[in-house]
This record gives sequence, C-alpha cells and structure tokens, in this order.
Amino acid sequence: RGAVSISAPAMSPWNYFATLQQPSAVLHAFGPVSFTSREPADFIVAFATRIEVFNLDADGKGLVPSCIFPINGRIAVLQLFRPAGAQTDNLLLVTDKQQVAILSYDPIIENVAVVATGLTHETSHRLLEHASLSTDHPEGCAVAVHMHESVVTVINTGSLMEGADDLKDLRKQGLTTSASVSCQRIFDLKFTLAPQEGRGTSSGGDVGRFQLAALLSDDDGTLVLSLWDIWLSTFELMKVASVVAGSAHQALSSSHRLVAMPFPRIGLIALGNSTIACWDGRRIHTQSLSDAPVDVLVVATLDQASLHWLVGCADGSLWKLQCDVIPSPSGAGARPSFLFEWLGISSPPRALMCWSGNMIFVGSSSGDSHVLQISSKRRNDGTNCLETLETWPNLGPISDFCLADLDDCGSEDVVTCNGIGATGSLRVLRMGVGVEQIASAGSFTGVTGLWYLSCTSPALAGESFALLVASFASCTRVFRSDPGGAELIEISAQGFALDLTTLLCCTCSSGRLLQVFSSGARAIDNMSLDVLTEWASPCDQVVEIAAATKHGALVGLQHGEMLVLRVSNEAQPTFEVSARLSLKADISALHTHDELCAAGLWTKDLCMLSMSDHSNPHIEAVHCDSIARSVVFARLGGRLHVAAGLSSGWVVTYLVHEQTGAMSCRQAVRVGTHTTRLSTFGERDSGHEQIFASGDRASIISADAHGRIDDRAVNLRNVSHVVALDVVGDDQLMAFVAAGDLVIGALEDAERVHVQTVQLGSSPQCICWHPDVRIIAVGCDPKGLQPGSQLRCFDGKTLRCMQSFDLEPSEHTSSVCVVRFDSSNVPCLVVGTAFVRACEPEPTRGRLLVYQPTGLSAQEGGPFRLLAELAVIGAVYSLAPFKGMLLGSVTNRVSLWQVVPARGGTQGMQLKEVCGHYAANVIALHVQAKNEHILVGDLMRSICLLRYNSDTVAFEEVGREVHTAWLSAMQMLDDRGLCLCIDDACNVFILSQSCSTGAVDTGHGLQRVGQMHAGEFVNRLRSSAPASSSNSTDEDAGARRRRVIWASADGAFGVITSLHDESEFARCSLIQDAIEQEVRATMVLPHGTWRDVQEESTETGTSSSHSGFVDGDLMGRFATLPRDRQEAVISTLQPRDVHVNRGVEGLLRELHALSRFP
Repeated sequence: RGAVSISAPAMSPWNYFATLQQPSAVLHAFGPVSFTSREPADFIVAFATRIEVFNLDADGKGLVPSCIFPINGRIAVLQLFRPAGAQTDNLLLVTDKQQVAILSYDPIIENVAVVATGLTHETSHRLLEHASLSTDHPEGCAVAVHMHESVVTVINTGSLMEGADDLKDLRKQGLTTSASVSCQRIFDLKFTLAPQEGRGTSSGGDVGRFQLAALLSDDDGTLVLSLWDIWLSTFELMKVASVVAGSAHQALSSSHRLVAMPFPRIGLIALGNSTIACWDGRRIHTQSLSDAPVDVLVVATLDQASLHWLVGCADGSLWKLQCDVIPSPSGAGARPSFLFEWLGISSPPRALMCWSGNMIFVGSSSGDSHVLQISSKRRNDGTNCLETLETWPNLGPISDFCLADLDDCGSEDVVTCNGIGATGSLRVLRMGVGVEQIASAGSFTGVTGLWYLSCTSPALAGESFALLVASFASCTRVFRSDPGGAELIEISAQGFALDLTTLLCCTCSSGRLLQVFSSGARAIDNMSLDVLTEWASPCDQVVEIAAATKHGALVGLQHGEMLVLRVSNEAQPTFEVSARLSLKADISALHTHDELCAAGLWTKDLCMLSMSDHSNPHIEAVHCDSIARSVVFARLGGRLHVAAGLSSGWVVTYLVHEQTGAMSCRQAVRVGTHTTRLSTFGERDSGHEQIFASGDRASIISADAHGRIDDRAVNLRNVSHVVALDVVGDDQLMAFVAAGDLVIGALEDAERVHVQTVQLGSSPQCICWHPDVRIIAVGCDPKGLQPGSQLRCFDGKTLRCMQSFDLEPSEHTSSVCVVRFDSSNVPCLVVGTAFVRACEPEPTRGRLLVYQPTGLSAQEGGPFRLLAELAVIGAVYSLAPFKGMLLGSVTNRVSLWQVVPARGGTQGMQLKEVCGHYAANVIALHVQAKNEHILVGDLMRSICLLRYNSDTVAFEEVGREVHTAWLSAMQMLDDRGLCLCIDDACNVFILSQSCSTGAVDTGHGLQRVGQMHAGEFVNRLRSSAPASSSNSTDEDAGARRRRVIWASADGAFGVITSLHDESEFARCSLIQDAIEQEVRATMVLPHGTWRDVQEESTETGTSSSHSGFVDGDLMGRFATLPRDRQEAVISTLQPRDVHVNRGVEGLLRELHALSRFP
C-alpha cells in the first residue's frame, strides 16, 4: 500500500515473438497489371514478408488497398509474368530460403492459389550479398533468376497451363535449370527480341524469338554485354554474342542497368553515368549527354508507345528518358537518339510504377514511398515538377533505437534512427489508439471545463440541436453544433453567465439546462436559451465544485459542505435544496450515480456515501501519495466501478456495491505524471462504458468480465478535457481540448503504431537517451560533402536540436551511452568513434569522447561540454556503463576505463584504462554488463561471457557458445548467461548456461535453449522496463512480463515477450497449432518451414527445427478470422484440455496482452 514499487520480472527460456509494426520498406512493385481480374487495374506492392494489392481511387490518382497476402517467407525475388494462353498474370516468388512458389489469384476463394513450388538450392555457389535479379520472357514461357554468385536459373513457366490443375513440383518435373556464368558480378538481366538472323533452330523446332541478355563484369573486371539463346526443348542456355566495353564501346564501362526495347522492336539500352549505349542486335550505338542521371537504380515504362521511360537514381532524382529513332542519311538504317529530362527529387527508389502518363509510385526501401504526379506545366529551369499526392511512411532501415520516457509519465516511447543520407530521420513510435480528426479550431488555451448539451423541443416535432460549452478562467463560451458534430458556431447565449467561469453544465430530467458557477446556478430554457430562474449560494459562500444529478446538481461548498439542488418541473421552475451533506474535509473531486455520491478529499481519501442516507460514508485512502482531482462512476465490464484520477498521474479504480456503496477490489494504473481528469463514454445501458483519462498522456481505461482493468494509450498529446458528442451516425464522436486546440474526431477501433518524424538530412547511426537531462543524443554520418560526422543533442520534449558537435574529417560515430562515473556527480554522455578510410579494410584509429552535462540551454552554450577524450587503436564498436566505469569494445579487445584527474596537476579529467581482454575475438561488436558479468557479442564467433575479478582487476572468461554465428544484435537478460541473440541469417535464439543449478560455472558453455527464424534482419535489441501498474486483485506480480523490443532493417519492430514457465509455453503452443490448422489453407508456404532456423551455411539450404518460441504473428491472425472460424479454434482447443475464459473474446484479450507494447 502507498507508493508502488515495480520490480523487473525475470526473463525465461520460453518466449513469444510478435511483430507490432510490419515491414514498411518496399522491395518490388508492378502495375497496372491483371492479377485479380482480366482488367489491368491492379497495383502490386511487395514488402519483406507480405504482398499487397491496390486499386486506383475514383480520381485515378490514389492507391486504395484491395487485399493483403502474408507470405511465410522473406521475399528475395518477385517477378510478374503471364503464362502463354493465360488471361491473367501470375507471380513467381523466391524466398531467402530459396523456396520457389508460383502464385495466381483465385476469385472463388478470394485469395492466392499456389500453382507450383520448388527449390533453387545451389550448394556450390554463395547467395548474393546484394539484391537478386529477375526478368520474364515476354511470351510467358520462362523466368530468369540470378540469386547465386555466377549462376543464372531459368524456370520454365510455359508448361504451367498444361495438364491437370494439380500442384506442380518445378524441380521434380524438370522445369528449372541453372547455368554457370564465368564473371565477377551480374548487374542486370533482360529478355530482348533476337534479330531474325540470330534466331537459332534445331530439329525440335524454333527455340524462341527472344534472347537473354546480361550486363556483367567478367573475370578481368571488364564490363560485358552477353546474350544467350534459350532452347525450350532441352532447356539449355547457349551463348550467342558478347560485347566488350573496349575503346569502341566505352559507354558500356559505366553502365549498370538494362532496358529492353518493347516488342516488336529489337534492342537493349544500357544506362551509365552521362552515357547511353544502345545494342540494336548487330552493333552498339553510343551517346554522351551533358545532363544525364548518375547511379541509376531502377527503370520503369512511362509510355511504351512513345518510348518513354522513368529513371530513378540513388540520390532520389527522377528522370524521363525519351528515345527517338532518326533515319541514317546514308540509308544504311536508323539510329536511336536519346534525351533525358529531369523531373524532380523523391526518395531513392527500389521500385517504380507509372500510369496515366503522368502518375508515379516511388517505392523506397531507404526512405518514405510516394505517389507523385508530373505537373503538366513543366519548365526547363530545373524546377521540381513533381507533386506529392500520398506519402507512405517507411521506418526502414532502422540502424538503432532507444527507449525513452519523453513525456516523463512512466512509459517508454521507441525513438529510432531511420533512413540513409538525405532521407535520414528520427522517428518517435507510440503504440496507441488513434483519433480520426474531422475538424479542429484554435484559441482554446486555458480551458477549465467542457460539456456537451443536447437540446430537444417536443413542441417542435423533435427538432434538436446541441451546444458545446467551454469554460475559461474568466469567461464561458457557447457553441452551437450541427447534427454531424463537425461544424461549431459560437453564439451569444444570453441565458448563460458568459462572464463567469463555469463549474458545471448539464441537462436535467425536465430538459432544462443547468449552469453552475462560483456564486450560484441558473436554469436555462433548452430552446430559447433564456434564463428561467437563478439560485445564489447561501451567505455568499463560494461554490467550489459541482456534479450533475438526475434532477439538478450536487454543489460542494467550503469545509466539506454539499447541497443537493433540485430544479422543479413547473412552467416557471424554481430551485430547491433537497438535502444537505457534510464531509470531514474540503472536496477535491465529485461525481454522482443515482443516489450514490463519490467525493475525493484533500486529505488523500476517497469517500462514498448515499445522498438520501449519508450517515455512514465509506472512506478509502487512495494512496500513491496524491489527491483525487477527478472522480467518475462507470460500468466497466458490466459492473459498476468508481475511478479516481490522481494528481500524480495514477488512476485508481474500485468495484462498487450498488446498494451499500461499499468499495472493494482496488486496482491502479499509471497513465501520466500530472493531474488526470476522467470522463466516461460508450453505452452505459449495455455495460460497455469506458473511461477516458485526460492528461499529459491520454489513455482509455476499460475492464473485462472478470473486472481486470486495462489501459490503452491514445495518440493525442496533452489532452486537458474531453467530452462525448451525441451526434447522428454510427461513430462515437468526441471533442478534445489538446495543446490549446479543440479537436473533433472519432477514436479508432484498435491500437496501432503512430509515428512522429524529425528530419535530419543525414544518416543517423547510433542513439542514446540521457534521462537526467532529458536529451536524445544521436550520432550522424556526414551530410552531403561535409568532411566529418556530428553528434546532435535533441530536447526530449520538443525534439528540437539543442547542440551539435562536429567530429574530425573521416571520423564517424559508432557507439554512444550514458555512464555515471565514480568521480562525477551526474551521468556523462560517452561517444565512441572510428576513423574510416577507403585504404583500410578495418579502422585503425578511434576516439572516446566524454561529455558532461552543463545544465545550460542552447542559447547559453548547450547542455554538454567536453570533459575528456582518449585516442584508441581501432574502432569503438560498443559502450556500456559498468560499476562506475566505462566498458567498451575496440576492434577485438574488451576494455574498461575510468575517469581520473589529468596528469601534471592541470585542471580537467582524463580516461585511464583499468584492464583489457582479447578473448580470441574477431571483432567484438557488442558488449553489455549486469553485476560483475559481461556479455561480448562477436562478429563471427557468437557469444562469450566474462566476469570481472575486482581482486585481480582482470576479466575472466566463464562461458562461450559452442556454435559460431554472425551476430547482428544481442540483449543480456541476466547475469547467469541467459541472453537473446539474432544473427545475420535472421535467426533469433536464446542462450543459457548448461549448468543445471543456474549458477555461472566456468566448466560449462552457453547452449541454445530456444531458437526460431525471425524473418527480419534485426539491427538492435533493447530490454524494456515493466509497465507501471499495481493491482490489489488476485493477479500476482508474474503478470508483468519481461519484454525485449527489436527493430529491423526493413522498418519492422516488435516484442519478444517472456512466458512464465514451460506449462504456459505448452499451452500457447497448442493454441498456435489450432490457429495454424484454421489458416493453413490460406498459407502460401508452410509455417513450420518458415520458422525453422536457417543454418549458417545458407548455400546448403539446411535448417533445424524451431523450439522454445511461440509465433505471435501466426497467433495474431486469429483476430482476422471470421467469427465461425474463431469458434472453430476454440472448439479445437477443448479436447486438448486448453481452457479459454470467455471463449473468443477471452482468447483475443490473451493474445493482445502477450503482444502488447510496454
């Protein structure tokens, strides 16, 4: 009782893996195409693990979601093609596990159907380190894929329409073949129409009118354009031509993208830096251009008939390429002429779609994606002629993130480092219920109260209108609302005391309006808005607070006195005092329900009494060392509760006995740090009411049938007042006063991720939250042509840059952390750097920079000053605080430093190394510490566990994983060797000491006790603090789960939630199996294969079974199932002795709790 102390629960070897934000980086896009119908009306956009289909809106300019197809695999290749004889398009999909699936749309099941499957394993060749390539045969008979080094795989798609509709196995039926290509790298692949004299024949007939062209770098590094015939009868590749970038074809030397001339034209266009090379089937035509794109990434057809293409470059610039065929004066043939036109700047494209001749979709994996329109009034003066119509936020790539309590309300926001180069940004991610805004207005600063009044006149056939009354410190304003609630008109309602501060406005049972202010009250006609009668407080006492009753109001005076005012139903109504109540202290909050009255007292108590019999009040201490500033009754989960919003940001609820008023089952949840005002909304009669908690972090409070309180954050900052609007329509509209504005909107049905963006214009690499000075420190790579990186410091509240430090030329930030040194009174900010030079394969120099907080503003010099620095040999990859000292990894060495006075008697401080340890590391990328134990994550050698011996001042190795792994992220969970790791093959695994006692033993290694394929390249793991809640119900502390947040390069992030024990893991596994059974028919690829762990040698295609993890993404699909299939899942669980409280609703709530954001 009293102040609540939260202790972090332990992490267990059994965990629940869930994705909260799906990948947002666009990998592929096709459109307009004929996928779901014969009409070319579909636009297909592929993300890392899903395919989405869009259609155009009514204006033909926006993309409207049509359907989503989750893929149990990470998409490596996606190629659209139309099989010969088919009337719709198909998709060829290859995953990172080299699984092949050919997909078509089935309108009967309204889902994709798998036509064929197979594998592309090439055990003797490595997978590519860059994006895979693919191209389709224009006649639909083949798709070429380049996924392995020096290998081109061709898949025969011409036989898909033959034979029965049974699922085809591509490898078993001999429909795939691979050819080795002697080269260093293949830059692009395209099918092109072969010249008439170059088309091969055989006894089996024509091998096709098209040849496969590849732009590649041969073994000597020379750029070559190679062409192959594809023999359909034997399915072989035969090289027929090779054009070398010599003196005669120098334009090829800088080319990296191929463009095939549309049928029936013959030729290829090779795009390079300021040069174009065109192959017409016989010779190369070259053209140098002074104004041309550089670093071409992707090309799309803008107008096929006019030979216009859209070209996207690495810097985000978009160009229009126009080809004109000019007859040769000698009559020897025609030669092409090319012209580039600069259109504007967008995000660096990964995929492009064009339609209507002037509409563009730019899909990006390193910035936001956009729908753009080319202006019809273009100028040749370098003006951007692209108009942005839609923006699709992309969080990828997330290079780092931190967890920060930005609002100082006890909850954590995720602050991420996003983007590359000019698209770099900081993103603040909040999970919560959104508000769909309909209207807003300013000038609402200083509101003290907000009420919504419905006015109906039976004499005028039910004509009605509504009033919104807003009270300020010295006046009251009245607004008339239209039936939809979106339009508010301020009126001069003379019946209201507009020059006074209003304490309460309500509608009595007689339909009259009631206004209460400090000196009395008024009854107002609900149609004319004229004053009907007025009441003055006795003996000029000040009315301090008021609450609505059925027939009037309950007003609170000084010293705990309360009067029950009743407005009579006569034609000329009067006020009468029907009862007098008295409490032991002044009243801080007041609310009524039927005959019950709940009052918050300045003595930090909550009092419950009956207005008819107030002789025996029920008093409860609210605890949390604060005062109840708001009190409401609400039916939560079908039962009457009273809730008190405290001045400290906590909300305390009690179950109320409706006859006696007795309070029980206290629960508390923290929703902010400042005074919390409460109001109710929802359906009271059905018992589905909810409480809106206003404050610095608005929340919605509800309860289930068992009375367990739950809260959900609302993505609207600094809400001071809220009121529900009774308007025409299905949606529950509400009026919010937030940050000085009045907002009319509807709450969204479900929680989702909301993003706030701060543009940086450079690449953020590492980030750290300094809670003492409330500063976010970000290390940014050079911007444009700047010689060095920067350390930027942002205010946690306003997100404004407060200070920046320029580093030396070629110096990059590589790590940052907060350390409280023994010699310093305040935590310091420590930055690790590396000097990156092109001539060095690994940095040989770096620095440690220690910045001390100054307490000064940006105008006074900034919040930090340099305290000490130290040059080191190598890159500082990771930093962490350790026992009042600084722990870090420099290349392959783990070192410990402390801050000491500078030598020579001079003022200032310096860093001094205490001890170091190599531990046979290749490159120590990660270090973390708990108590005296240190976890080291190596680039190649996985994990080792060290212990610091203070007696010998040295590190001792006490454990190491026996397997190797290329780690991308790790999180230390305890000091007994339990840790969570993710490798570069997108596998997540749990390591633990093999010792049965759980104590660290030097004789035991670290063993994998759980593993699963995550399907995301995770760059960072962070352990989250438990949620701030305190319940006096039977729910024990174990319900507060330990969670680890993860973020990936594709813009996805999620949670890994610890399950309590093996029995809960077994129960969740049975639920997972039941859900998988219901969704199996809609899966593109098997779930088990998807989650099995990819082995380190991915070329072999081997994998091992997943264990110890429950797939939260699969279980999350339960919420999307139709009701009958949800019931089928519950029915499947019953014979397996898996009991689910409240059936479908109970399981939905259980799954939501497991994947809930901290």
